[in-house]
Amino acid sequence: MKIALLSSEAVPFAKTGGLADVAGSLPKALTELGCEVKLFLPKYSYIDEASSGCDTIGVLAKCSYELTDTCVLFIFIKLL
Repeated sequence: MKIALLSSEAVPFAKTGGLADVAGSLPKALTELGCEVKLFLPKYSYIDEASSGCDTIGVLAKCSYELTDTCVLFIFIKLL
């Protein structure tokens, strides 16, 4: 089974609450069960791609709010 997991946070890359704990551990558990999991996070400026095994993949989301367009750049996390 192939699974794409998009999250606003995931341990150890970004954490503000419990979602980061789940998004950080669930892909590993699913991989152990034989699933192919890809984790995607917003490309926060403090995430060092070189040392964390991340690849910038480009704009995946474009949101419009009150006549303003906001693009969200995501990174793909390589699961170890």
